[in-house]
Amino acid sequence: LDDSLSSFIQIRGSIPLFWDVHFFYRHFSTLRRLYGKQVVINLLGVKEGEHMLSKAFVSHLKASEHASAIQMINFDYHQMVKGGKTDKLNTVLKAQIQKFLDECGFFHFAADNIQRCQSGTIRTNCLDCLDRTNSVQGYIGLEMLSKQLEEMGLTEKPQLVARFVEVFRSMWSVNGDSISKIYAGTGALEGKAKVPKLFVLLSKCLQFFSLFLTSLKALPCCKSHS
Repeated sequence: LDDSLSSFIQIRGSIPLFWDVHFFYRHFSTLRRLYGKQVVINLLGVKEGEHMLSKAFVSHLKASEHASAIQMINFDYHQMVKGGKTDKLNTVLKAQIQKFLDECGFFHFAADNIQRCQSGTIRTNCLDCLDRTNSVQGYIGLEMLSKQLEEMGLTEKPQLVARFVEVFRSMWSVNGDSISKIYAGTGALEGKAKVPKLFVLLSKCLQFFSLFLTSLKALPCCKSHS
């Protein structure tokens, strides 16, 4: 806006359990090196086998070298946001991430100088990183947008703020559809009938356990000593 520029980075990705154990560790090492502090928001539920993946994700992270440095928040999106009611995003999720958002902040450039930098990111995942992830990241983006506009001195103009929010929602919807088309070949499916989830989940579970067991055997701590 004129001579000002502001940005807020979020990360979305699949559950990194289908990778080799070493790549799991390297993934989070890379995130911390590039973006600073990390918080993981896991949106998997407790039904249809998702609980098994969620539990494995938690165990995997706790067993890694990043256990003390990365906070994991488990937020059962389907349970918390039934019927499209998003009040739990404010009353439950926001309370768990507010301190981190305040601390990590956002990037702001103005008057030919960097006024502030973002010092951490939130990594959000569901099963396929589409609808649920898009919804939560959109919510977080709107939360930070208000802070960015305040920093830029624009909150005293309600009509301008409303316009920013309107454009953001439109752009985020297009972004969600684009990612969904790349990943699944169809637009965002929130609120619509989806492909058989059980088959997809079973496939992913089998893939995970196969790779996980193989990678464990390669770890020094899992090898037998003579």
